[in-house]
Amino acid sequence: YKGDDLPKGFLFFEVNDVNPLNALTFELEDGRLLWDVVCLFSGNINHHADRNAPFLSLNPQTQYWMDNNEAFIQPLRKRGIKVIMCVLGNHDQSGVAQLSDYGCQMFAKELATFCETYNIDGVCFDDEYSNSPDLSNPWFAPWSSAAASRLLYETKKAMPDKTVMVYYLGGINSRMPSVDGVEPGMFVDYAVADYGGTAAPMQGMTVKQCSGMSIELNRGSGDSSEGTARSKKEAGYGYYMFFALGHTNSLVSDFSDYRFQVSRCQSVARGLYDEELLMPEYYYKKNDATRYKL
Repeated sequence: YKGDDLPKGFLFFEVNDVNPLNALTFELEDGRLLWDVVCLFSGNINHHADRNAPFLSLNPQTQYWMDNNEAFIQPLRKRGIKVIMCVLGNHDQSGVAQLSDYGCQMFAKELATFCETYNIDGVCFDDEYSNSPDLSNPWFAPWSSAAASRLLYETKKAMPDKTVMVYYLGGINSRMPSVDGVEPGMFVDYAVADYGGTAAPMQGMTVKQCSGMSIELNRGSGDSSEGTARSKKEAGYGYYMFFALGHTNSLVSDFSDYRFQVSRCQSVARGLYDEELLMPEYYYKKNDATRYKL
């Protein structure tokens, strides 16, 4: 716990590449963890042919983390890290910004059941990679920010004690409309921007619920300077987002690349917390809960 006045570290994990337990290896000098929120990237919204309806689909690797979540997910939560599942389009007619009111209500209930079943802290919505829907199907509606906002609203309604967050892209942005007179700041807990950006607050939201910067570690995009991190902290931003920490192989075979990624995190840590981030001494191989020396 870093205190209410300091930004929280937010990490999107490419779950096909890296064991989520590696989040536990990033500690500040005083033992606090760098990451406060880990988002598993990604689950998908897909169209179920037999049901003729959208459903939450997990690829085999993502399902492995869920099936073995006592070993790979709950240790993060026991250290105070929130773990949430990203929901992303997947090249068919289902999408997070093209469900009808009915579709939003039903899919939101499925997401709430999923979070309860696997004991995770919520979901993140990312509007990408969806095709045009069949509008004769009562589950679907024309693509719009209004449809996306309705899904966010219904999801928060279905699981009020869980986190509902967004990645600004596609139909999801800072100009999301209200739903039934309720401003989006009342049903969206926080927002992160696309790579290199700063998230602007939605109606009813403050910068405390927004990421001051979004950094993509593999591509090298986004400003990871100490000065920018300090300025975003002083401006009141509540989160700092990183995407795609390492690859399973880079942790060992290409350690120099991993050290460069860590150095970017260290620079941000100095700006946000006035503390050094220690170089990780251990790592976790994919699908292995054993801690190995780097």
